[in-house]
Amino acid sequence: MTVFKPSVSVVVATLNRSRYLQLCLQALALQTAAPQSFEIIVVDNGSTDDTAAVVRTFCAAKGPVTHYLPEPRQGLSIARNSGWRAGKGAIIAFTDDDAVPDPDWVARIMARFEALDADVAVLGGEIAPIWEAPRPAWLTNEMLRPLSAGLLWGPTPRMLRDTEWLMEVNIAYRRVHLAEFGGFPEQLGRIGDILLSGEGSIDRVMVRAGLRLFYDPLIRVGHHIPKTRLTRTWFKRRAFWQGVSENRVHQYVEEKCAALELPEDPKSRKTWEEITVPASAAEWADLFDDRSDTPLEHQMFVLEQLGYLLQSQSLFMGR
Repeated sequence: MTVFKPSVSVVVATLNRSRYLQLCLQALALQTAAPQSFEIIVVDNGSTDDTAAVVRTFCAAKGPVTHYLPEPRQGLSIARNSGWRAGKGAIIAFTDDDAVPDPDWVARIMARFEALDADVAVLGGEIAPIWEAPRPAWLTNEMLRPLSAGLLWGPTPRMLRDTEWLMEVNIAYRRVHLAEFGGFPEQLGRIGDILLSGEGSIDRVMVRAGLRLFYDPLIRVGHHIPKTRLTRTWFKRRAFWQGVSENRVHQYVEEKCAALELPEDPKSRKTWEEITVPASAAEWADLFDDRSDTPLEHQMFVLEQLGYLLQSQSLFMGR
């Protein structure tokens, strides 16, 4: 009896988005990589729609080996950890249920990891927005990243620089390193509709341990951008939660690195002596005025700093 041993385990965490999930699975079924070279693990994080039926129908169809894994404990990090731990591949690739990987996505991940040195622990690529409504004129390329799209680190595959990062909608890890560092921190990451994120936390720990991250713009996924996210109010809300998230991620990384006795990184220290805070009632009102002439990017910058500051001083309660 031949034992199925895929090279890549593709993990897709999902929650009540069966319509998107069907499109994601269809894209994974059309991969150019040999079907025996990868498996798909769909982690259902407590869906109450028809997700289970959609996945089980897909599992029964001819195509890549697909597993349906219920995970009732709420949390994106929890779901992703359950997925990669259930996988058999030496490479663990993650995408989102509302993403559409290119047909050569798996093949390019396998080929790139094979060509890279063993100390390259993490590999990611580009994310193209799939607009579900017309893109607003004010939405610049620099503002795509809060939508989990448009890294735009350039056309050339290369190692990441200190100020760059990868996005978990399009990322792959060597399994050995995920296991070494314990996977994604389950106290971080999105739960439900709150925009708290743990994005990049485990990557930062790996970099502090001497491992490297690689970006290949030809490893691509599309990412659906719903109309509800194309408002100034959503972007400002997202910016505030990014500040909260950034502080929590920073705390996690420092605590994890200290526990692992990794060397300190002076560049990781955050200084907020010159934080920009509204100094008057009018400035506070302007910050939340969608009709203001103040550039949206500046409003987002201030809100992100406020989120970081409130969380750093334990003045922000809840998720």
